[in-house]
Amino acid sequence: MTRSPLGGVLGDVTVRRGDEISIRSHAGRFGRPLVVIALLVAASLPAGTAAAARTVKVGAAANGKSLELKPGDTLVVRLAANPTTGYDWAVACKPKALELVKRTYLASPPLRIGQGGTDVFRFSVRSGRGRLELVYRRSWEKAKAPLRTFLLGIRAS
Repeated sequence: MTRSPLGGVLGDVTVRRGDEISIRSHAGRFGRPLVVIALLVAASLPAGTAAAARTVKVGAAANGKSLELKPGDTLVVRLAANPTTGYDWAVACKPKALELVKRTYLASPPLRIGQGGTDVFRFSVRSGRGRLELVYRRSWEKAKAPLRTFLLGIRAS
């Protein structure tokens, strides 16, 4: 959320996520034209100028679906995994709109031998579209079909 530097003149002018503008005027009858001008200027800005980058989190329930993202967003994909079995999630295909920033594994508490956890993939988003494909397989069994596949359509503009 950002506040206008004109807040003392116009009243309380606030821009929130999604380019939502809120104005509470105390400028009186002569200040109202200034409020209208501020609204017109804010409406003429490119979409997303005032909005902060979002972090969009998805899990297994998003498999097979599509997402609308904006450049600058962060996409976080969380999938159940158990590397003690030899199976591991890997990026099989990703669109140019996504760049893998970090991949981590979080073990589920309490820590026990053979217990699973969660693989977490963090991507930065750029303009573009395509399909993200993650596969759950043993690294030495590349000729075999993956045990599981996660597909997610991406459109970022």
